[in-house]
Amino acid sequence: MPGSAMSNWLPLVVNTAIGLLLTPFLLSQLGERDYGVWVLVNSLVGYYGLLRMGVDTSIMRFLPFYAGKHDQRAATEVVNTALGMFSFVGVAILLLSMVAAGPISRFYGGGRQLGLLVLLMGVVGALECPYRVVDAALRAEERWRSANLIAVTTAILRAGAIVACAWLGYRLIGMGYATTVVTLVTLALATGVFLKVSTSIRLGFSMFSWCRLPEMLSFGALTTVTTLVYGLVFQGHRLIIGKLVSFEAVAVYTVAAILVDRLRQAVWAPFQVSWPRFALLHGEQNHGELSRLFERGTRYCCQLSSFLVLLVMLFGPPFIRLWVGDGFETAERVLIILCIGVLVESSFYMNCSFLGGTGRQHAQALFALAEGALGLGLSLWLGWRDGMTGVAWGYTISVTLARGVVSTLYVCRLLHIHPAKHLYRSFLLPWLFVGAIVCLGYALRVPARIQDWYSLIAVSTLSIAGVAAGMYMFVMKTEERVRVLGWMRRLVPYSS
Repeated sequence: MPGSAMSNWLPLVVNTAIGLLLTPFLLSQLGERDYGVWVLVNSLVGYYGLLRMGVDTSIMRFLPFYAGKHDQRAATEVVNTALGMFSFVGVAILLLSMVAAGPISRFYGGGRQLGLLVLLMGVVGALECPYRVVDAALRAEERWRSANLIAVTTAILRAGAIVACAWLGYRLIGMGYATTVVTLVTLALATGVFLKVSTSIRLGFSMFSWCRLPEMLSFGALTTVTTLVYGLVFQGHRLIIGKLVSFEAVAVYTVAAILVDRLRQAVWAPFQVSWPRFALLHGEQNHGELSRLFERGTRYCCQLSSFLVLLVMLFGPPFIRLWVGDGFETAERVLIILCIGVLVESSFYMNCSFLGGTGRQHAQALFALAEGALGLGLSLWLGWRDGMTGVAWGYTISVTLARGVVSTLYVCRLLHIHPAKHLYRSFLLPWLFVGAIVCLGYALRVPARIQDWYSLIAVSTLSIAGVAAGMYMFVMKTEERVRVLGWMRRLVPYSS
């Protein structure tokens, strides 16, 4: 599993590099307003995925669960039932895009261009439906390398198409058409790979099962609630800012949000493998290993989150100045606020993975509703008062209370772990380490002293080595040091 976990960083590294290179390019080619429109539409149309009712995540739960029970027919029915349902969902997304394009354009005052872009991205959402089934099935069978190679290929093709359109002057509409074509190619590629590597699952509508559908919809509906609420807490910030402030503010906020989103994904990537593993262990009724996997995963997750958040808080502000130039000082303040929330959110990532993998989506949905109500209310109120920084504080406060406190208490009760001991063993040392180093760095004015790329690269490289050594010596336990060294020796080349 360590090799598979590390392979999840491959698409993250590629997407991060693409995002860092693409953002200043699009800002220069499109201007802040059109770039804000592009980001806004992609965020808005992303909610079409809610029509999938979370059934793709049901695959991640039930395929390995039935595999653990050695019921291959049930596992095959899970995949094909999802494929049949998603065919209808794709048509619904396309029709909804046609109906909603006009009203959305009028609401934001974006004109005909915004409406057409919404329609094109709706086509993309429809084509993504069957791809989501194939991707989830590959990951549920722990074929992470195949799924990640497809994701990397897609990211490169999409970035190349967008750059070509912007460079040739086709702008937003051309970028929409290019994204549609790339999505179609991705679907064909993913289907071919799945048919080759996943010999135990046969695709065909004859294996659609009405009996499986209620089980998957019940689980998926709760996942949809969770996804919707979490989306409103973080991704929905662009929609709030676009209405309360301006399209230009959306572009400024997005600069910080891109770095934060990559930070979150960097932490979550190696631990995504825990979801199907939790489901497999649950199917095998191996409760002892479930508890050990949760506690071990939580410690590693918190350590990785603390390490990355520390680096972003120190070097994120000078990176923004060098990356996109002047005029983004507010993005630097937003970045620090969001980093605090991400430290909490990512440190407790295993809570969500455990609850989803063991079929307790009802509890996770309740926690998400509480977090969403609090986060949305705070973001609207604080955003109305303080603009972008207020919206960011709404996310940080809600995430800390919901995931850091309420969700952790519930999971500890399920696993018979004392909450105070859990917090002490897993979180205290990494968080104290982060706080001490960040305070020292700002006291020495390290972010302000970095004025060019050479000093940023030099100082950050030395800091990465120093911080990693410090965490290795002062935060990790002896057995964790031994295990990490063993993983590092097996990373080249990684295997799925």
